Amino acid sequence: MSALVECRSEYQYAQRPTAFSWEDQRFQVTEILASWRIPGGWVFRVQADGGCNFDLIYMEIEDAWEIRPS
Repeated sequence: MSALVECRSEYQYAQRPTAFSWEDQRFQVTEILASWRIPGGWVFRVQADGGCNFDLIYMEIEDAWEIRPS
């Protein structure tokens, strides 16, 4: 099951994550700390409200997100 990530998409999908749900809680992305391309997708290291950092991983082929605390 894909994680729920809200994102801003201008010229491509998953251009900038803005919010996500993790463990039944919704988080706002307060800052994108880094982003990089991986085979088949993108990783966004973000800071969420409350100061927690997460890696939001978007796999383009599966059109699915994964969320990992970082």
